Amino acid sequence: MTLSGTDPGSATGGLTGGTASETVAETVAETSAPPRVNVPRMIGFGLIGVTGTLPNLAGLWLLTAAGLHYLAAEIVANQFGVLWNFLLIEVLLFRDRRGHRHWADRVTRFALLANADLLLRIPLIALLVTTLRLGALPATAAALLLTFALRYAATETLVYHRRRGERPSSCHG
Repeated sequence: MTLSGTDPGSATGGLTGGTASETVAETVAETSAPPRVNVPRMIGFGLIGVTGTLPNLAGLWLLTAAGLHYLAAEIVANQFGVLWNFLLIEVLLFRDRRGHRHWADRVTRFALLANADLLLRIPLIALLVTTLRLGALPATAAALLLTFALRYAATETLVYHRRRGERPSSCHG
């Protein structure tokens, strides 16, 4: 997602003190222009997400096969997909938008968003398993697809969005 009127050369600082919720709230408050979707980037995000389902679903399969309840297993397995997706997104998709925020800030924000996404997906997975009688793996795959657009918009805005008037800095990696 690209924001209308946003200078592509602008950037935001890294961790500046305060809590993670304060820095996320600041980013949201500074995003005043209406969003415009960058379709090629969104497609790339989706393709990376598809590859990220592999470690997620493999972890889910291993954990449920070991006897862990499917919802607890999904929370743990989600971390495999989060790490996979973050690394690929950093290297392939947003490499031009990394300098404005320290890598530790980006990975923290990304992990917080990915795990907050579980607040939507876990009830959806439980609903699909209990009402439609889907297995844990197909229900998880369906929930990932259904929440895709929200994940993309949140990642674009809260992890990689640059503030107006700030320049990228290559020192943050």
